[in-house]
Amino acid sequence: MMRLPLEVLLDRTTKIVRARMKYPHCAIALMDEQYRLIYRAGYGLKPAAWFEPGQEIPPGIVRWVVEHGTPACVADVRQDSRYLRVRPQTRSELCVPLKTMRRVVGFINCESGVPAFFGVHDEQLLTLLANGLSGRIAQLLAPPAGVAPRSVLTTRESAVLELVAQGKSNKEIACTLGITCATVDFHLRNLYRKLGASSRIEAVVCASRFHLLPRGKRFAASCNAPRVSAPANSIAV
Repeated sequence: MMRLPLEVLLDRTTKIVRARMKYPHCAIALMDEQYRLIYRAGYGLKPAAWFEPGQEIPPGIVRWVVEHGTPACVADVRQDSRYLRVRPQTRSELCVPLKTMRRVVGFINCESGVPAFFGVHDEQLLTLLANGLSGRIAQLLAPPAGVAPRSVLTTRESAVLELVAQGKSNKEIACTLGITCATVDFHLRNLYRKLGASSRIEAVVCASRFHLLPRGKRFAASCNAPRVSAPANSIAV
């Protein structure tokens, strides 16, 4: 079965939520271990300022969910002390964590302008969807068998990876490192193969998981950067 890139999987999941659950607003996001967003997909309300790749999730209902690994179904956000007021039109919110065996890797967050829009049934449905999605994410991010990514990346590959994580394009990476775009593409293919990734987003997520990126920096891998074909031995999902 063909392997879907991680960002395509998340985008398709939001479309399922929109078509079948008919929630007014939904966002799915992945984060690193420092609660910094790596990638998001969604529809509805315009994203808040903090809801951009590279930004740390601030205190609020979403932050509470990812810290506790527990869903939150809030009938009236104005009556909930955890709520971070960023959208005046939001009245109710449902947020569930995306959890692998190792940790919480992201969340699904839905909002409505109607009080008590979400109920127990919605929480159960979204949790079921999150569990299935988390399983897919875990498969996508599993390292190639018998490979320790930290030990197999070359110095040049590590440099390319860090620049990819900063959202640099192939041309920008080439200029920074003094190499050609073709050489950047070559290193990216090797990175994808070693990390078991098929896109820039997956590479950054995997690198974050294996602590291959410098701490203290904000990462914002661009989903609009040129794609490199997935390696032939990609994991199928």
